Formats: sequence, structure tokens, C-alpha cells
Amino acid sequence: MRQLRDITTYQKLRSNPSIIFKNELETLVSNAQSNGVISLRVKNYLIPSETKTPIFYHLPKVHKVERPPVGRPIVSGIQSLNERLSEYIDILLQPLVTRLASYVQDTKHILQILNDCQWHSSYSWGTVDVTSLYSCIPHDRGLRAVSYHLDRYSTYDSLLKDFILDAISYLLTHNFFKFDGNFYLQRCGTSMGAKFAPSYANLYMGWWEESHIFGGDSPFLSHVVVYKRYVDDLIFIWKDTESTFSQFVDHLNNNELNLKFTSNFSSTNITFLDLELRGFGTHIETDTYRKPCSGNSLLRADSCHPSHLFKGIPLGQFLRLRRNCSTDEAFVKQACLLRDRFLERGYTMNLLIPAFANSLCKSRLDLLTRKSMDRLITQKNKRITKKQSVSNFNVPIFITTYSRQFYEIKNVIQKFLPVLYNDSQLASVLKNGCKFVTRRAPTLGNVLSPTILKSKSAKSTWLTTCGTYRCGARRCITCTHVNCSVEFVSSVTHRTFKMRFYANCNTHHVVYLLTCARCSIQYVGCTIRSLKCRMREHIGHIVAKNGNSPVSRHFINCCNGDDSLLQIQVIDRILPDERDSDLWTRLLRAEVKWIFLLGTRHPHGLNSAFDINCYVPPK
Repeated sequence: MRQLRDITTYQKLRSNPSIIFKNELETLVSNAQSNGVISLRVKNYLIPSETKTPIFYHLPKVHKVERPPVGRPIVSGIQSLNERLSEYIDILLQPLVTRLASYVQDTKHILQILNDCQWHSSYSWGTVDVTSLYSCIPHDRGLRAVSYHLDRYSTYDSLLKDFILDAISYLLTHNFFKFDGNFYLQRCGTSMGAKFAPSYANLYMGWWEESHIFGGDSPFLSHVVVYKRYVDDLIFIWKDTESTFSQFVDHLNNNELNLKFTSNFSSTNITFLDLELRGFGTHIETDTYRKPCSGNSLLRADSCHPSHLFKGIPLGQFLRLRRNCSTDEAFVKQACLLRDRFLERGYTMNLLIPAFANSLCKSRLDLLTRKSMDRLITQKNKRITKKQSVSNFNVPIFITTYSRQFYEIKNVIQKFLPVLYNDSQLASVLKNGCKFVTRRAPTLGNVLSPTILKSKSAKSTWLTTCGTYRCGARRCITCTHVNCSVEFVSSVTHRTFKMRFYANCNTHHVVYLLTCARCSIQYVGCTIRSLKCRMREHIGHIVAKNGNSPVSRHFINCCNGDDSLLQIQVIDRILPDERDSDLWTRLLRAEVKWIFLLGTRHPHGLNSAFDINCYVPPK
């Protein structure tokens, strides 16, 4: 909450702005499509049909000396209104980012750069960190920086450049999120979590570099032997004293771009990313670096994950050490420490020894080298051949949350999949089988440290009774049919379920259960309207002997249109969640769930038709 009290960066809103913002997004994207900047397909993709509210959470920097610890403000925008536009802008900005002279892609990239450097005894190390880069960029200057790179280095036409700038302006000024039940708007900078944010921040730093680092009038340029940057982490090989480097950092802090820097200096060794760098003779030695506060975060060997992960993780970690450590001595030392951490997490030596031996046989130079063009061509040809072998058919993907029963489920599907070959349309789709993909199972971390903060509210003593009840209105025809109860029973499976909420005839967004008092056959339905509005339709069809619905047809045939034998219960209720996800989709999913749980599918029940497309994620 300390960060959200900064009124220069965040503004508290009175209500959810998503409807207004969506209208503005549609206008922006529609204008781009009408001007020929984007296609109709891209336009439809950029405007999502279903959205969730972005949420704010905080990652404390426990390795910093400040107490209470400062933190990284993160806005999780997965499936949010602006996620797709942010992704599209990031794709357009990426070519401008990779051409920056200081650009570092990852640890492997900086290792390649340093591997070609010659060290001299007069050199020293210097690292500089930008303070709160993402949230300190003023909107107007950030747009000027992007415009500078677009005009000078891009090949985009003027219409596309204007669209990029308009889209970034929209993303910056419409960056809203929810925290503790309140809505906020970020007024300065961009949020960590937005897909275009790293590219935007990189271009802003690239604009600053051209005047403060590479500018011809810089009095310190002659002291810079090597300069590289990974977003907000800067590294220098410096040819002068520490006092001169301190003057250089003071010079960097003297800028009009709202950038503030902190620095470290050493004549022997320094840390950068996950590396420890050291000058030795005429070359640079590298080692893997772990922060003193780092815990053992390796995946437990007894955790609920596919078995192949527990073979791949040790190999990947040992290969990382082999790549990062420039000497065999450093590699063996780090490998022993890594082995101990794996053993603490329940891994066996039978898994670790092959992974270590495999990495030991690898050449570090091969691990540092990017894939050669020959290997890329070979892999591309293999992919083309594979695509041709499956006759250009898309293979369906079965996606589920991983559990211990995953492989049993997979075997059952593969065993009975040929049954669907009798359908001509399904046969053409399923002839090449299907892929099986798993999501991560929920973890204790999700339960103990959720990203959505829920404040403890005073316990309500009003309407704590659960169950279905009558509304009591004199003219309510639904009341005479409501089965007042705190539980409901499936007439097929005879399972009993307790109701965990209060509902009456006026409750909306509910899943209801209709039961015939004569034969006990049941029907599950749902409505976003009040229960009484939907029930009036069912009762009206029965009384009028209108057989257009399965419920009315049954009561006409079984009860001769006697609506007094209709019993009504509310069995589920959908309430708005913290991310304001689509209530209708959640309601349809709940309806399908209860149709299967209660066994009300035809012929055992009255649900002859239901749609499971509600479980398909929106495209």
C-alpha cells in the first residue's frame, strides 16, 4: 500500500473503467483497420470478447538492505483488456530493441560478448542499476523516445508509426488495475507485467544512451572500454580510477529524463545477472552467482508434476553451470553445491549422476555458441517433413490440469479414440491422434501467498442460513413450487449435496434443479435473470401445453400438464470474482458440471442438449 499512496504515480478510481476503456480501444483499432494499417483479422484479435481485470501485487526485494524491504510493483494482466494490444506493439518494437548497441539478450549473450574481450591490468569493473525504471518514465518523454527510434531506425510507413505511437499512448494512459477491491490508474511509467513494457523501457534507455554514453561530447567516453545493458542493469569495463567512475555516475544522474542510478565498483570482481565476473591475466573468468538470501527453490522430487521433468531439470541446471563457469574447477565446485541442493529436495543420485556426466562431456564453447545456420536449416527441413507426413491436418490438443491420474486418463482416451472414427467429420480430424498437454497443478504457494489480496472483513451475522427459500411475495407463482431445503439429491446417483449459499425467487445468476414429483426425473438449467423470471417461462409452457422444451414435454406427457408436480431448487450461484471474469461463461460451466454430477443427461434426465464450448478458452 505504501507504493499506491504515491499520488504522482497512481490515481485511485471511483469505479471499474473497463467499459469506457474498451470503447476507446475499439475506436483506436477500428481506425487503424479502416486506414489499412492492420487487417480485419488482426483487428478482431486485438479486441478480446472476454476480459479479466488486471490485479496488482508486490514482490519484495529481500536482497536489498532497505527495511522494510522495497518491492517490485507487478500488474498481472493475463486475459486483460489491453493484453493483446500490448503483445502486438511489443512485436513491432522488438526489431528496434535488438539493434541497440548496448543490447544484451540474456546470460548466454553477455558470456559470448565477454568471451571475446581482452583484459588488462588497468581495467576495472563497474555496474549501474536504474532505480524503478518502469514506473519512472514520464509518458511524454517515453513517447518521444519511441518516436525517435521509429523515425531514425525503422522501415515502417508513417501510418504504422502513428498507430504504434497512438497505441502506446493508449496503453500508458489506460493502465488500470485492481487492488484490495479498489481500482487504480497508473499515471507515470508503465507496469511490470505489460508485454510491451521491456521493449518500451529498452528504447527509453537507448534514447538516453545516445546522449549520455555514446554522445561525442561526453567527457567520460574515453574511459569506457565495454558497455552493455540488460534492461535496467548496466555493466562497464572501466579504464580509470574509482573516483572517476563515481564522477561518471554523478554525470549520469544529472539528466532530464527522470532517471536515477546506483552503482558498484571493483578492480577485481563483480556480479552481473547470475554471473560473477573476474579479470585474470589477459582474459575474463566467469562463475555462477547466487544471492546470499537465495533459498533452495528447486522443484521438489515428490511434487505433482510429469515424471520427465525430474530428469530434465537436473540436466538443464548442470548444463547452465557448465556454460556459466569458465574453468573446470569452478564448474565442479558449483556442481557439488547444486548436487546438495537437489538431494535436499528429494532427488536421487541415479537421476543426478547421468545429468552431471552428460554436462561434463559438453564443450563449453558449444554451449556458448548460438545455433548455426546449418542446424537451423536441418531443423526447419525436419519440421516441414513432419508437417507433410501428417497431411497438413491440425492435431487436436487435450489440455488438462496435471494430476496423478493423468497417464490413466491419457491411456483411456487413446484406447477409445477409434470409436470416434465412425463419424466422417471427426475421423478426418482425429486420424493423426491427439496431443496431450498439462497445466501446472495448484500449489501450496497459490494458497498461502495468493496474488489477489483479500482484506479480512467483519463476519456478517445476517443471512448466514444456507439453502433455497421462497421470496414471500403475494403474487409470486414460483414460491408455490420452491422446495425449501438446505440440500438436494440426485435421483440417478442418489448422492446428496449440501447448499453453501442462500437463494430465493429473486436471486439471479443461478443454476437450478427441476424435479418431477411423480417420477423424480430431473433437469438442470441456469439463468442470469432472477429465478422467478425464468420459472414463469417454464410454468407457462407447462400450463399452456407448449411442448417446445424438454421440461414442458415431460410434464405434458407424464403429468398431463399439471404444474403443481414441479419442484424447484437452486443448487449453485455465481458471484462476481476479484478479476471480474465473465459471469455468463462461469454460469454455463457450472450448469454443465451439475448436469454431469447429477446424471441428468437424456435418457436418465431431461437435459437432451447442452453446450460444452464454454470450456474452450476465447481466441
